[in-house]
Amino acid sequence: MSLAESISQLRIGSGPEQEIARQQFAQFIQKKGLKQTQQRALVLEVFLGISGHLTVQELAEQMKTHEPNIGLTTVYRTLRLLVESGVAEERHFTDGQARFEVAKLGTHHDHLICTVCGNIFEFEDDEIEARQNKIATDRGMTIRRHRHEIYAECDSPNNCPNNSSTQTSSSS
Repeated sequence: MSLAESISQLRIGSGPEQEIARQQFAQFIQKKGLKQTQQRALVLEVFLGISGHLTVQELAEQMKTHEPNIGLTTVYRTLRLLVESGVAEERHFTDGQARFEVAKLGTHHDHLICTVCGNIFEFEDDEIEARQNKIATDRGMTIRRHRHEIYAECDSPNNCPNNSSTQTSSSS
């Protein structure tokens, strides 16, 4: 299958948010004076189809099913452009790796991260948002943006899927 066919196939079933992201990225690329290559378009389409928080390596692995010859450097550079354009958000959690998620226009969510298994849960809480706004207002400030990350342990660490001590003991 050609790159163009892969891109077309990935676009099937995508919604208005993805179309807005495509337009936003295309305008950004044009404004920067860069070329919109088929490889960049394919990285964009695969990225828009993901959910969760992927590393560059994880995205590159998903790319291989569509284009086996795409390089890690191309994926990395395209992700950097997606972040710059506002289509992607880069996160740094405790594992030390940059993780990327699709930016959700006009919405906000926070993260709860298990320090044992590494699972990342997204959540929204109007009470937390209201309290943060009140704290800022009480100090004469207006929140423009923020990141709220809570690091915790699962209630049952022995059941964490990525807990290496559990994997070791269960494989013995």
